[in-house]
Amino acid sequence: MRFKLVISVFLCALFAVSAAETLDVNSLSAAQLLDRIQTGQEFPASEQVTLARAAVEKVKAEGRRELESTACLSLAMALYLNTQQSDALQVVEDCLPESAASEPNIYLRLQSLRAGLWLLNGQLERSLAEYEQLVAEEHPGVDDVTLLRLRSNYGGALLENGQVLQAMEEIQSVIQAGMEIQHDFTVLGNTNNLLVLLMEQRLYRDAMAWIDRIRPILERSDAQFYVESLRVHEMDLVVRMGNPERAVPQLRSFLSEELSGALMEGHGYELLAQALLITGDLDGARVAAETAVELLAGSTLEAADARFALIQVLIAQGEYVAAQQNLRIVAMSPLLPPIRQEQLLNMDIENELA
Repeated sequence: MRFKLVISVFLCALFAVSAAETLDVNSLSAAQLLDRIQTGQEFPASEQVTLARAAVEKVKAEGRRELESTACLSLAMALYLNTQQSDALQVVEDCLPESAASEPNIYLRLQSLRAGLWLLNGQLERSLAEYEQLVAEEHPGVDDVTLLRLRSNYGGALLENGQVLQAMEEIQSVIQAGMEIQHDFTVLGNTNNLLVLLMEQRLYRDAMAWIDRIRPILERSDAQFYVESLRVHEMDLVVRMGNPERAVPQLRSFLSEELSGALMEGHGYELLAQALLITGDLDGARVAAETAVELLAGSTLEAADARFALIQVLIAQGEYVAAQQNLRIVAMSPLLPPIRQEQLLNMDIENELA
């Protein structure tokens, strides 16, 4: 199980209405609608673009030019979150000239979002060069949180360009700055990213030390997703450091809580499967892995991770045919490069293990 890095500029405006709530868009003014979009809990992904487009139209209909840049940013983010990256990039390009003179915070966020979209589109060097320029420039009128968000994304661009040590230094610097201004969201999000990097390098004690360092923030914060993410990281570290028996009851207790959504629940079950596999409870591990696959089915990359956990359990049970079938499902992931897809499709699990 591995958590992915979060490019925080894309999370700078979450959608405010819970999945169970129906929002009467017509009853809200443009300002009210934008306020609902930018604060609170996550809005159902399938409705994000519709809601953001409604906000853009309301701003125009009410003649609220001072809200145009905010509405534009919300639409660009909604398009990104629905993997419509080309459309998101076009919206950003259209919005930049309008926001340049009057909205310094939004202008910088749009510039950072554009660089992030270049990164996701594979333009790694172009994205890094843009981030380097943005970080080096002065930005009068921009608040500290927006500047830290920019530096966090710069760390992500460094990482994607293979500059791991520089990325870690930047992320640690952002965490420290976030603690100084007491911006918990910045601290938690970037600590999540740092732990991913430390665990990938098997620096488990360093990772645990960072969790201990921010524990007071974990205990007081209401940023549920990040708090849950970091709790799972901590339990993952317990497993990796040789104590899966201790992690199992912790994970069961965690999974009994009302969590932020299927994504976090799925990660919990994936880790539980791994811990149970190590302790020798193959039946329990299989149930947990299958539950993780089901919960994460809507998220391509996370679903592949969960299925790999299931494959490990199936191999341990001698279920080579089922393991091979699951491997073929993973191999067809659109996120894998063609050469890796071919390697997985041609792999014969039983013969590889013989």
